[in-house]
Amino acid sequence: MEFRLSKGHFLGLFCAVVWGATFISTKVLLEYLSPLQILFSRFLLGYIALWCLYPHRSPKYGRKAQLLFALAGFLGTFLYFLMENVALQHTTASNVGVLVSLAPLFTAAVSKLENPKLTLSLQFFVGAVLSFVGVLLIVFGDNMSLVINPLGDTLALGAAFVWALYSIVLNKLSVYKAPILVSTRTIFGYGLIFIVAGVLYADDFPGSEILLKTEVWSNLIFLGFIACAARYSMWTMAVETIGPDRTALYLYLVPVICLVCSYLILGENLTAWSAAGTFLVLFGLILSQLDSSSLKKRIRKASEIS
Repeated sequence: MEFRLSKGHFLGLFCAVVWGATFISTKVLLEYLSPLQILFSRFLLGYIALWCLYPHRSPKYGRKAQLLFALAGFLGTFLYFLMENVALQHTTASNVGVLVSLAPLFTAAVSKLENPKLTLSLQFFVGAVLSFVGVLLIVFGDNMSLVINPLGDTLALGAAFVWALYSIVLNKLSVYKAPILVSTRTIFGYGLIFIVAGVLYADDFPGSEILLKTEVWSNLIFLGFIACAARYSMWTMAVETIGPDRTALYLYLVPVICLVCSYLILGENLTAWSAAGTFLVLFGLILSQLDSSSLKKRIRKASEIS
């Protein structure tokens, strides 16, 4: 039993480290590839890896289910990661890593709008306010002036909101009880359709001279095989070993790991304002998620499949 618990916590920690490092890896790739090119290469590799992990055909679903899968692919694979990648072009990796971690708060707000019967505790609102103050500290930093227009930080916040919508769609898909590997692979497949359409319309496929660069292929392998397929599989194993509640706690380490990695690897400045803002965001998120309501169960389902 102790071994199972230790293994589950190790897997959860490993996934958090990999997840936090994805922002750094993407930031490096943006020196060579466009946001759409990174998306296409990453999810194509991830899709192939998922087929290798589960080489079985997907069950047949009705039109409504297919529409939900397509919507999930558009929101969670195409739009979210496109906004995240573009945000990384205009702001620091540490800012993006922290700001997109606000997704659970947006998920709660959207869930409340969708189902007014859901109750949100006082600690949720206190946590939301603390996180919002933390965002202001991160976005505006030393220059606390509202005249600034921080495009990258705004896109990162928008990505967090898109992830909230994606989580709601995942909750609706859960009624079909599809195998997790199959549902994720299907979502990746639909996402690739939107990504390819975007590449054909607004971009080009990367040339071989670029893909053969060590910095490019090594980071694409990391994002496609490790960050998509391996991390996903290990996250599922962690959920099965120590449960979704304990595993979900490791999500709060992602922005911290991203902040540390961006400082050590990319040399990004860690100011007192950004450090204080990161602390408030994380503390607010943890405080808001301590509520054991039906809303928490819905967010938990999203964390299991992501």
